[in-house]
Amino acid sequence: MKLLIAYDGSDCSDRTLVELRLAGLPDDVEAVVATVAERWLPPPSASALSTPSDHAKSGLEKASDIASHACARLAKQFPKWDIRAAVSKGSPASQILDDVEAWNPDLVVVGSHGHSALANVLLGSVSAKVAAAAPCSVRISRGRVEDIVGPVRLVIGLDSSMESQRAVRSVMQRPWPPGSTAMILTAVDPELEGSAVQDTELGWIDMLQRTAESELRSDGLTVERHVAEGDPRRLLPRAAADWKADCIFVGSHGHGRLKRLFIGSVANAVAARAGCSVEIVRG
Repeated sequence: MKLLIAYDGSDCSDRTLVELRLAGLPDDVEAVVATVAERWLPPPSASALSTPSDHAKSGLEKASDIASHACARLAKQFPKWDIRAAVSKGSPASQILDDVEAWNPDLVVVGSHGHSALANVLLGSVSAKVAAAAPCSVRISRGRVEDIVGPVRLVIGLDSSMESQRAVRSVMQRPWPPGSTAMILTAVDPELEGSAVQDTELGWIDMLQRTAESELRSDGLTVERHVAEGDPRRLLPRAAADWKADCIFVGSHGHGRLKRLFIGSVANAVAARAGCSVEIVRG
């Protein structure tokens, strides 16, 4: 598995590293820690002895130190991983997306928000842009302060789209700790109630959920299934909060035979509202 971790030295980024212990990641991982020093020009009052290139070099050196710190922490947490740093300068979101295009990772990890003590390093504030534009799966981490290892609780947004099926498969492919639980949640349009197609639609939902449940149980997970009326952009974060989930898995956009299940693209809205981490799964 190829993993790109965006890291800026902020508290949010540090919590993101800790939270990776709950992501069900395998031992066979090639990880790159990407740290970006944002370009800037010195103010007019800058010392005459200091040139723009000096400032740029200082920024890159600091970014390199930040990335090395993250690599050392990850090496302690995941001693079997192959870890290296990638330091660059420029617009953080654009540079991270350039790294994604050049390296083609399976998963990008970004903090949900954050800022660095270094004025010329910025990362967390661009997580939404990376999540929206990256061609691969993206994990938006709302890291936990405590370092907890054990069973995890996952919510999977399910509809009939290929993206939704990939979210289920992504969960299946991870080596989750024993005792981990997954909730399969399908949101349906309340306008279906009392309609002529309601029984057919709900029957199709039941088939989809039973298939996903069987696959997830075969992977050792305990599974719950739920169907709820409403907008998935609100239902998924609410269910995750009530259920105390560690992460929501959702396809990059939902549609398919049951077009009313997921109204438009909900992934970014879920990521913005959720109180836990969110993985947006792409093929």
